[in-house]
Amino acid sequence: MIKAFKIVGIIITITASSQLYPQTVNAKVTSAHIIIHIIKEYIQLVLIALIIVTPILFRGVKFWLHNFPVRISIWLFIIPIIFVIIITILSIASHAFRA
Repeated sequence: MIKAFKIVGIIITITASSQLYPQTVNAKVTSAHIIIHIIKEYIQLVLIALIIVTPILFRGVKFWLHNFPVRISIWLFIIPIIFVIIITILSIASHAFRA
């Protein structure tokens, strides 16, 4: 429900700004522009969350495994981060196309 209000708000904002400033906005607002805008917002939120949690998680795992001969690599965190971003893009795009 909140996502629907957010999409409607973005559409209203984009169309209102194109009506208020027709000399600066020459392109038509398409659904692709709206979807890209929504995806950018969610990717920013996901990246902020990942930037906050990754160092904490790295320290925690390092502390947890300090008595074991296993050493962790930074790739253990980078690859899942890439997968999280890809899944976020795909899920948000699929929901936006349905809306």
